Order: sequence, then C-alpha cells, then structure tokens
Amino acid sequence: MTNLIKIEGIIINKRDINDFDRIVTVFTGSFGKIDVLLKGIRKSRKRDKIGADILSLSRMVVYKKENSYVGSTVECIKSYENIRIDMKKIGAVLYIFHILNNILTENERKSFLYDLTLKSLGYIEKEEDNINYTILLVYYLHKIIIEEGLKYMIKGGRNFSIKSSEIKEDFTGDSIKLNDEEYKIIEMIYFNRVKELLKEKIKIQSLYSVLGIYEKYLNYHMEIYLDLKNYILEA
Repeated sequence: MTNLIKIEGIIINKRDINDFDRIVTVFTGSFGKIDVLLKGIRKSRKRDKIGADILSLSRMVVYKKENSYVGSTVECIKSYENIRIDMKKIGAVLYIFHILNNILTENERKSFLYDLTLKSLGYIEKEEDNINYTILLVYYLHKIIIEEGLKYMIKGGRNFSIKSSEIKEDFTGDSIKLNDEEYKIIEMIYFNRVKELLKEKIKIQSLYSVLGIYEKYLNYHMEIYLDLKNYILEA
C-alpha cells in the first residue's frame, strides 16, 4: 500500500515536462527541499494550478515512488497576489528563491530558514518601500551567513577580507574597501539593529553594494554562484 505524506511548503522552482506534467521544487519546514512530480497538472481543469506555480505556499499530498515524490493533490494556501503584480517585488522574491535553490540540498531540513523565508515573503507583500525590503534582503543574506557557520568579525577599519572573514584596518589582496554608508549598513545588520536601520536615510545603491559583498562572501566560502543582477536590474 502506498504511504501518503502531507507536506506544506513554498514553491521555489518549476520545470514543465511535455504538455501535461510539471516538476515543482518545494521548500518545506519538515522535509527541507524536495522535488514533486505533478502529473497532468498543466491540462487539468479541476486541480489547483496556482498551487503548482512559483511563489505559492501550497499544501500537497505526495507519495514516494522509488527515489522521487509524486503529487496526489495540491492546494494553494497563499498566492501572494500583491507580490505578483509588482515587478520590483517579484525581482526581490525570485532573488530569495535563487539563493535557496543554490544553498539547499535535497531533504536537508532547515526550519529556521523556512520560517525566515515565510516571514520575508509576508513582509515584502505588505511593504511598499523598495529600500525597506532591500534592507530585508541584506538581513536575509546575513542570517544565512550566520546559520551556515560563516560568521565574519568586525575588528575596526573599512576593509572586508573575504578569505579571512573579517573587517579590519589593513588592506589585503582579497579585501573590499567599504565606504562609510556600506560600513554603517553592515555594522547595524551585524549588531541586529535592523529597526534602527529602517529609519535611516540609506541610498539603495549602497544596499546593493552590501548585497554584492555578501554574495562574494557566500560564493567563496560555499562554492556557489549568486548573482543579484539577474534579478534586480538596478543593482
């Protein structure tokens, strides 16, 4: 007898197969990242197609077939309509999904990151200020750095050394020289003063610069490839 499993998660990727089927990548709190084959979903008139699309929080009943998951039912819990109608918000969310698709491995449970992602989507949906949800992206990357055990140290100075994981006085070949505003952003995020940062008048280009620095840091230490410019054209 086939064992049915109930899952709930965010669809962070999809791949269409022939004219009928789709494989969705679901980030769940209980099972981590899994791929689910949804047979016939693209031609079905009865099944929930929104629940099988990127940027849906969905509930599914799946079963294991050999080493793969196959979906039996799918239901959309939340579709984040206010994000879907705003191109800048879409770019921010697709960037988050780009990060997740790069750092998550199959069936690796990351409850903290799942909860953080849900809260981030909720914030982006409600927030109308582009600068504020770009600050959220900086915070999101910083939390990943911490959760992955890659915490850097602030020792004074304005030189961020990617290899030695520290911001220090002396400049080395791998260092990135920070201007005052970039340092201020990193320092306030580092010491968990995000609410204060949201009240500051920060240039969005400085936020993009810090995102780029965090990208280089994660790319180097995790051997991945994050690229903000593919998702946010102004960066």
